[in-house]
Amino acid sequence: MPTEGLRQPVSLDAFAAAAMAEIERRDGYELELVAALEACRAPIAAKPAGGLGLKR
Repeated sequence: MPTEGLRQPVSLDAFAAAAMAEIERRDGYELELVAALEACRAPIAAKPAGGLGLKR
């Protein structure tokens, strides 16, 4: 994460910028996880009658 990569001593402004970047990154990741979860919860469309559509 951005704050872990800071070398000491670090200014308050640099730490604040890195912390805000870290929050933005985590928020983006959380949105991706929520979207993936919603995709998993979405109903699966029914297959047409006649099985899987395989020919014999």
